[in-house]
Parts: sequence; structure tokens; C-alpha cells
Amino acid sequence: MKPVVDDYLDAVVRDPELKRSFAGVNLDRLKARVLSFICSSAGGGCHYQGDDMKTAHAGLKVTEGQMNRFVELLIEALNRHGVGLREKNELLAILAPMKRDVVTR
Repeated sequence: MKPVVDDYLDAVVRDPELKRSFAGVNLDRLKARVLSFICSSAGGGCHYQGDDMKTAHAGLKVTEGQMNRFVELLIEALNRHGVGLREKNELLAILAPMKRDVVTR
């Protein structure tokens, strides 16, 4: 999953619509946190020790359109790495509930 997360976050920080939220962010640290979060959320035996999603995204003023773009980029990264449809859908179902904690505008 690490190559997917790396590819995904590299695309996110380059995206004209999303990159403003990542100015000054330590990308390597973010990649490690996202990987840990996904692994933990998916029952992969990892223990996520970062902030909850509401705290992590507080003050970023993420819009629904931006959230949709995050998801598009994630799906594109999953596709580039040959992740199967069932696995993609399982991951998206796990991550979908966090939308209410991330979108604030």
C-alpha cells in the first residue's frame, strides 16, 4: 500500500485545487501517517497514533468539491497500481465516513 499512498499524496500536493492545503507540510511524515491510518482502518494490524480526522483537518476549510477531488486522485492512484475493484470499494467504504469530519465548508 505504501507505493499507492506515495503516488496518491504526490499527486495531491501537485494538484492546483488541493496544493494550498499542503504548503509547509512535511510530506514524508504525512505519507507515513496516511499509510498508518489506512492500515489501521482496514484492520491491517497497524496502530494509528495521529490526530482524529476532525482535529487533523480543523481550519483547512475543505470543501465538498475538494473532498471529491481527493477521492478522484485516490482512485486514480489505486488504478495505476492495479488494485482490484473489490479492494478499492472496500477501502472507499472504510474512508467514506470521515467526509463529515473533513469537509467544513
